[in-house]
Amino acid sequence: MKWWKNRCAKRAIYAALAFGVICSLAGCQKSNLPQPDFPLEEDAILAALEQAGLPGVISESETRSSHEGHMAYTLRDPAKTYGDTGNKVVTAGISSAITEGERFLSMIFLSAPDEPATLPFTWEDWRRQIIFTTLLFGGFEDEEAVYRAFSDKETPEDEESFGWEAQLPGGYCTVSYNLIASKATSSFPDPIVNRASYTVRVTVYESKSLYQRMYQEMMDVRKEMERSPAQTPN
Repeated sequence: MKWWKNRCAKRAIYAALAFGVICSLAGCQKSNLPQPDFPLEEDAILAALEQAGLPGVISESETRSSHEGHMAYTLRDPAKTYGDTGNKVVTAGISSAITEGERFLSMIFLSAPDEPATLPFTWEDWRRQIIFTTLLFGGFEDEEAVYRAFSDKETPEDEESFGWEAQLPGGYCTVSYNLIASKATSSFPDPIVNRASYTVRVTVYESKSLYQRMYQEMMDVRKEMERSPAQTPN
């Protein structure tokens, strides 16, 4: 009966291989996130906001394009305002572009003014924002792919700014945070209080080579500005 068992085992292997081929041809394999058209359009941003569970509206007056193939948007909170001014709180800035034929997405998120920031930085506080970025760029394994890549990275307890990088199948990603301390003063009898806020930047490049080129261009511009003498009015 040993020969019969071997024959059955071989049939099981062949069946498994055949099933894998059929699934591959029929599209049974798990697909990656869809990739929105770049530069991003408003519909794609609003859909990703809803899917990530983030509040936000696009500020039409602050939507702009610096050149063909680039779009920048400002997001504001639909419910929160700066005091009694009536101005909606800015929550994020979005910059998307096609650069040298490759996609580029830079997101800047701001902490709410009524939520004082504290150290250390915690990944869970910004999970939805990172998911939002992942959905906007698309092409990753799933909406939490970028978050998983960074969420186990150690965050310094006493650093006011820090950054991380990661190469993923869907793109080259960088995440950085900056703690901005500010003083809010008010008249007596209210005390003078110190407040702080975070800015968190999540950037995705279609390739690491694009990241390296853009970084070098930024450094070249910075060096040129440092070499140029300060302009003083006559």
